[in-house]
Amino acid sequence: MGPNRARLATALLATTAFAAPALAGGTTTPLYAVSGNSGANPESLFRVSTDDASLGLLTALGNGDDGESIAFNPLDRQLYHWSGRGSQNVDSIMETVDPDTFVVNPITWDGMHGVDPMFAEETEGATFDRATGSFFVCDLDRYLYSVSTSGIVTTIGLMDHLAKGMVIFDNVLYSLDNTDPGVGGGGTGANLRTIDPLTGATLTTTGVSLAGVTINNGLALALDPATNTFWAVLKEGLGSAQVRHLVTIDPATGVASPVGTLNQRIASIAFVPPPDSLFVGVTGDGATTPEALYFIEPNTAELLFGRLLGNGNDGEEIAFSTRERQLFHWSGRGDEPTTISVMEKIAEIGGAITDIPWDHLHGASVNHAEEAKAAVYDAASDTFLLGDIDRYLYRVSPTGTVQPIGFCDHLIKGQAFHNGALYSVAQNDANLRIINPANAATLTSIPMSTPGIVINRGISLATDPATNVMYAVLQGPGGGSDRYLATINPNTGVASLRGALTDRIASIDFVPPETCPVDFTRDGLVNLDDLQILLFNFGQAGTVLEGDANRDGFVNLDDLQLLLFLFGSTCPTQ
Repeated sequence: MGPNRARLATALLATTAFAAPALAGGTTTPLYAVSGNSGANPESLFRVSTDDASLGLLTALGNGDDGESIAFNPLDRQLYHWSGRGSQNVDSIMETVDPDTFVVNPITWDGMHGVDPMFAEETEGATFDRATGSFFVCDLDRYLYSVSTSGIVTTIGLMDHLAKGMVIFDNVLYSLDNTDPGVGGGGTGANLRTIDPLTGATLTTTGVSLAGVTINNGLALALDPATNTFWAVLKEGLGSAQVRHLVTIDPATGVASPVGTLNQRIASIAFVPPPDSLFVGVTGDGATTPEALYFIEPNTAELLFGRLLGNGNDGEEIAFSTRERQLFHWSGRGDEPTTISVMEKIAEIGGAITDIPWDHLHGASVNHAEEAKAAVYDAASDTFLLGDIDRYLYRVSPTGTVQPIGFCDHLIKGQAFHNGALYSVAQNDANLRIINPANAATLTSIPMSTPGIVINRGISLATDPATNVMYAVLQGPGGGSDRYLATINPNTGVASLRGALTDRIASIDFVPPETCPVDFTRDGLVNLDDLQILLFNFGQAGTVLEGDANRDGFVNLDDLQLLLFLFGSTCPTQ
C-alpha cells in the first residue's frame, strides 16, 4: 500500500486540517519545535519563525523527563513525541500530538533497550521513513532503531556517534552529531553524516561550520519538504552562557547559514507540511461496484473503496462545497411525481447521508426529471452548475433550488473551473471547451490529445485547488470500461496519463484541506459571529456540529481555545 493510499484509507471527507497562524518566515511549511527539560518553558511545543527564529508557545507537553524528540508522520498527520528514560510507558514516553488541536494520545510501546533490557533509554533523534511507514530513532546509548507507529521497536545497530537529529533526503539517511564519539559528549563541534539504514554505520562525514561561531554540538535536524532545505539547531557554549542558533545547512559542504538565535532551549524540530487535497470519484451504473464512492491516488489512478451510495438510478455526479465542506451527490431520473432523481450530501465517509428535497432538472420536460451528467461547485455564488443529458445547464443551490441557464451546443460530461474560466468535456467528442456560465454558450474549443491512446471522449473534469492542476477521466477507443486518469493542459488540450482506472469512474472532484475550521460562517474572518455559533452549541455532542472545530464530537473548551487562538485572523475562503 503506497503512502498516499495509506493516508486516504484513514481519511474522512470532513477531516480538519487546522493550521496555527503562520509566523513570518522564509518557508511556507510550518516549523515546530519542542524544548528540553531546562529553560523558561521546558517540555513544551512551539511554532518557530523561519525568518528570525522567534518562537510562539503552543502547548505544554510535560510527559516523560530527560530527552525530547519530535518527528512528523505525513500519513496520519501527527507529530510523534518521545520523552524520558527508565521504565517504558511510565518514565519513557511515546505519544502523538495533533499539530492542529494539540490533543495528545499515549502509545504503549516497547522502549529502547540497546544496552539494558531492564532500562529504557532516552531518545536523541527521530525521523519518519515513508518507505517503511515507521521511524528511525536514535537513543542516548548511540543505538539506531526502527520504531513503528504502534510502538514496536526493532534494534538496527550500534552507531559510532550520538545522532542528535535525523532526516531522509533523496532516499539517504542523514544525522547531525557531536564530533566527540563518546556518549553525551560535546564541546568539539558537529558533523553531518550519512548513515546506512540497515546497520547504523556511518557512510560519509561532513563537518558543520557557522561563520563567527564556535559550535559546541548539534542539537536538532529537520528537512523542509517544500524546499528540500536542511534546518538545524546548533549550540554555542555551555550552561547558562549557551546560545542556540537556528540555521540552514548545505549538506554538500556543511556550511551553515544563520537564521536567528532561539530564546528557549529547543531540543528537537520538525516541519509539518499542509495536507494534500483528497481526490474522490463515484462509479456509474455499469461499474463492477456501481454507485460507489472511491478515493483516487492522483499519481497512479489507484482506487480505494470508500462507501456505497446507491440512491437514484442513472447518472452519478459529485461536487464538493467548500463553504459547507460536504460532498454533494446527484443520481437518477424518472417521470414526475414518482421520479427517483436524488440530490444529497455526505458529511463524512462513514457518516449519514442527508437527502435534499429539490426541484429536479426539467430542461426538456416539466413531467420528467432528467439525470445529471456534470456538476461543479461555484464558490463565488455558493451554488452548483449542473448539466443534464438533454444538454441544458442549470444553477442549483445547496438547498435544492434549480434555475435553468440555457441550452448547450454539446452534452456536458464534466466541468471544472480553472483560473476563473469554466471548462467542460463532452459526451460525444474529445474536445475541451470553455463555456459561458451565464448563458451556456461555448467560447472556445480545442481537441484533447495524448501520446499512446486515442481519446474517444471526456468523462469528467476537476481542478486540484492545492496545485491548480486540471484532472480528467478520459475514455479510450475501447469504450465502456476503457477509462484513464490524466492531467490536462487547459491551454493546449494535451493530456498526460496517470494510469488506467480499474472501474467505471463517472465523476471526480477534490476535497481541499480545511484551512480554518473555526471560521464557522465561512466569511474569511474569525470574529464574534463565529464565537456566537460556538457558544450556542457549547456542551453539545454529535457527529456534525457547528462549533466542533477539532471534530472530536463535542463542542467544548478545546474548541473555544482554538477559536480564541485564531480570533481576529483572516482565513482563506477557498
